[in-house]
Amino acid sequence: MTNKRLYMDVHVIQVLPPSNINRDDTGSPKTAQYGGVRRARVSSQAWKKAIRDYFDKNSQEFEKSTRSKHIIEHVAKKVRDLDPEIEEKDAITKVEQALTTATEKRREKAVFQ
Repeated sequence: MTNKRLYMDVHVIQVLPPSNINRDDTGSPKTAQYGGVRRARVSSQAWKKAIRDYFDKNSQEFEKSTRSKHIIEHVAKKVRDLDPEIEEKDAITKVEQALTTATEKRREKAVFQ
């Protein structure tokens, strides 16, 4: 089993050709002072959407994040990948028990500190 992990934190100042790439809530182009000149600005939300779309399209070899509400099924699948003889229902039960135990231990530790 290959364990590929990818962490990325990107800070970008990008020069773009004249365009109206991003608008604010009133429909006006977003702008910012940069280099002593008022310039068009692309919101961080727009950049993040573009980056998410790029990764969805181009990063199939990396395992992306899993929503926490699906963590039990995700971990159960990993357990079954390691031992295919375990039934899905049993894997889910074992994962639920492990998470419950870990949560209880964490609460106990927090109470006594």
